[in-house]
Amino acid sequence: MRKRRKGHIINFSSLLGFIGFSGMAMYSASKFAVEGFSESLAKEVAHLGIHVTLIEPGGFRSDFAGGSLATSSLSISDYDASSGVTRNAMKTRHGTQPGDPAKLALALYELTRLTSPPLRLPLGPDAWQQVSDKAGFVTAEVERWKDISFSTSFQ
Repeated sequence: MRKRRKGHIINFSSLLGFIGFSGMAMYSASKFAVEGFSESLAKEVAHLGIHVTLIEPGGFRSDFAGGSLATSSLSISDYDASSGVTRNAMKTRHGTQPGDPAKLALALYELTRLTSPPLRLPLGPDAWQQVSDKAGFVTAEVERWKDISFSTSFQ
């Protein structure tokens, strides 16, 4: 890619790489790492004509919430109202996710044909909505605490 001065690196993250969910801390941590790596890599290779895109799928009808989902047999009642809710939701979600894997594949194909692809591509209406909501929340929160942030500099 460097030699040709063009290319496109596509990394799979997840909606959970942009938004932390209760009960999914370890998975989110690994996907947040992919996000940070990809954002940094995009800045390192852009001048070489190489694009980087993060794919952030929401719920797709794969085996993610089915047989491939490993959960601990230990259940601690103190977490029933947080991670317990997620655990129970995952059990009932398998096979009912809104995303169609075949349509995800088509979207990836279209992505590879773009001359100016996005850094971040949430796939599925659930992912798009939650990423959009978090972006708005972060903007509002940073603005709310602006005075404290600015108070830490030399005057």
